Amino acid sequence: MMSVLRYLTAHCWKKEIYFIFGVRKPEDIIFREELAYLEKRHANLRVWITVSQPESTNWEGPTGRLSAESLNEAVPNIQQRLIHICGPGPMMDGTKQLLLSIGVPQEQIKMEAFGPPPEKVKPATPAKAAPTPETVDSPSVEFTLSEKAVPISADQTVLEAAEDNNIEIDNSCRAGSCGACKVKMLAGEVEMEVEDALEEDEKTSGVILACQAKAKSDLKIEA
Repeated sequence: MMSVLRYLTAHCWKKEIYFIFGVRKPEDIIFREELAYLEKRHANLRVWITVSQPESTNWEGPTGRLSAESLNEAVPNIQQRLIHICGPGPMMDGTKQLLLSIGVPQEQIKMEAFGPPPEKVKPATPAKAAPTPETVDSPSVEFTLSEKAVPISADQTVLEAAEDNNIEIDNSCRAGSCGACKVKMLAGEVEMEVEDALEEDEKTSGVILACQAKAKSDLKIEA
């Protein structure tokens, strides 16, 4: 978030910037001096920090966790803003729900996550006899640039299928938020649990997130 703020201020971005920061205690406010300096230097920047555990401190600013009321107070006309959220997963999910509850359109909310995806715990299933060739009905994915066609299971993402077959697809958060794994789907149908990193025009033109896309049919992927 500081990287984004530094870029906007260094390039003298003309529009309003609201930097909302929630912490437990005042000592958790990282970049405190720099934030104060940038706010003083740039009239279009508003820094709003709330402390959820202000007891036994000399904090005199906003207190409490982010809420619908505090977001509306911190950012005028918030329903018309483009919003970028970054932080721990539960905080981002909670903040997104708050924003939706006060009328912010979902397409104006962008989320950025770091770290590996949560581990999937597969339920135990009774042992089954090995399937015969006649009963196997698994879709396949063709990676056109790599000139490979491989099977893909129902619980496997396009990214996982690529990695299992030494096909390189850029990726970072693996949670559907950063957009590093965007690839073009030339044919087929997928389902994605999270697609926050995709713009509407990308969705209509066949761009998918490899870390989220699971095959519903045979696929042809430009990778």
